[in-house]
Amino acid sequence: MNFQMVRFFLLIFLSYVSFASFAGLEIENATVRLLPPGVPNTSAYFMLKNNGQESVSIVSASSTVARKVELHAHIMEGEVMSMVKQSEVEVEAGQSVHFQPGGLHLMMFGLQRSLKKDEVIDIQIVTSKGENLTFSAIVKEPAAKHKHHH
Repeated sequence: MNFQMVRFFLLIFLSYVSFASFAGLEIENATVRLLPPGVPNTSAYFMLKNNGQESVSIVSASSTVARKVELHAHIMEGEVMSMVKQSEVEVEAGQSVHFQPGGLHLMMFGLQRSLKKDEVIDIQIVTSKGENLTFSAIVKEPAAKHKHHH
């Protein structure tokens, strides 16, 4: 089997089984928005499940491909949508939080290089208790219905 076939099957596997788990937290369907080369910032999306017995707060994030990663949310104020940095995102026990376009997301500032479609990158989130969870996200083109500018 050649490299391209191995890469293809690995990507399919990751897209269906991509999840990470630590301390009751589980991350599924993690993606990073593919933007044109030279665009310095992007965003990451995923579903965060708390399978634990107590609520967990995410207080920070990082990635080796970005200078800085922040927790952000889009907030509607009147008729204006604005992006607001969040100091933490709490996930109640037994609940899930969706990081998605137009809502909560990770903002990745100062990309160290241009990302490539289907590339897999690591992202780390940190809880208020200092626990770290590193997960893999696949770089994907944005869905046509979502226009997302920063």
